[in-house]
Amino acid sequence: MLAQLNAEQEEQSTLAKSLPAEGGEDDQAIQAAAADAGAEPANPEDAAGAEPALAKSMTVGGEEVEVVDAEPLIKSLADLTGRVDEHDSVLAKGLTGALDLIKTQGEMIKSLSSRVEKLSGEGRGRKTVLAITERPAALEQLAKSEQQQVHPGEILAKALNAQAAGKLSGQDVARCEAALNAGSTVPADILSRL
Repeated sequence: MLAQLNAEQEEQSTLAKSLPAEGGEDDQAIQAAAADAGAEPANPEDAAGAEPALAKSMTVGGEEVEVVDAEPLIKSLADLTGRVDEHDSVLAKGLTGALDLIKTQGEMIKSLSSRVEKLSGEGRGRKTVLAITERPAALEQLAKSEQQQVHPGEILAKALNAQAAGKLSGQDVARCEAALNAGSTVPADILSRL
């Protein structure tokens, strides 16, 4: 809000500076400064008694005719065409540079697309991520040795007795039975509580 107020105040002070002072003092000061510097009026035709720069009078067949000298006009047109030629050459250079840039970008796009096609044709197989958890070797050997020495029915009977004693839950007994039916080892946490 304060910044907006400051901006408005600056704008008002700028506008106030552009207004003429009362009594025409500013106009007189500007004219005096121009006279001191020896400045000529901006338009020479505005000076009193000046003739037009391009007009001359001639007598043709006893009749006075006003003829316009076109030499300054032709010179000014020649200057304009020279400037246009300069602008055309600059524009041509710019367009040539832009065209070269577009061509190089086109070549780069072609090379990148050929690389993509080449890489897509190679066919890398998918990598699978497999998390392997190592079991402690001692418990695994103990479980295998117990299963080899003990009949699966005996292990199941021990699990049911441990459940009755409150050492195993019904879910643990079910896991033990599922492992025995699948022919795999009984989980180590269950074997340790038997």
